[in-house]
Amino acid sequence: MPYHRVLTAAVAERVPQGGSVLDVGCGNGMLLELLADARPDLRLFGVDGDPQMVELAGAAAGASVDVVDLDHVDPTSIGRHDAVTCCHVLEHLMRPFDVLQAIAGGLAGGGVGILAVPNLLSPIPMVNAAARRDGANEGHLYGWDRPHFAQLLRAAGLEVDEWLTDSVQIVPGRYRESVPGWVDTMQTKVARVVPRMSESLIAIVRATATTD
Repeated sequence: MPYHRVLTAAVAERVPQGGSVLDVGCGNGMLLELLADARPDLRLFGVDGDPQMVELAGAAAGASVDVVDLDHVDPTSIGRHDAVTCCHVLEHLMRPFDVLQAIAGGLAGGGVGILAVPNLLSPIPMVNAAARRDGANEGHLYGWDRPHFAQLLRAAGLEVDEWLTDSVQIVPGRYRESVPGWVDTMQTKVARVVPRMSESLIAIVRATATTD
């Protein structure tokens, strides 16, 4: 997915040699595997609520992955890291605010967070919303535009340093694998021109209160 590539590059550019990276809601380990390929020096960790996904993620990336119930997360449970990623996970959780507070605690020593959620103002969600009376992407409990996501982050103790873009999705995701490469390139370039229509809201964040 384009957002996986963006998060991988963001971590690779910002984390010091031998740094510690935690992926919250790591699923089957796709992002961890990309990070392991891009930066073999990193110490990689993951948490997810599904034991089967945790097993797959650990095998795929050679990372240390634990089962954590993200709907009832202990704010102190994720430890301190040089970077914490969370990619298209928060919208699935019952209590995303609690998870963001836990991430803020994990970044309190000066680490960087790279967080991605779907953007409700990208073309496909807007067309879908206009075309149907009810319904949302399966499993999505929440959705944000950029200002509301920024407000949620600030309330959780995180401040946005920078916004990144992935692509403006013109071709629906189910056709992504069959479209020519130039279409993917075009969608990426369009996102740089109209960043607020990017498929994902990708925020580089830091904890508002840091400690040594």
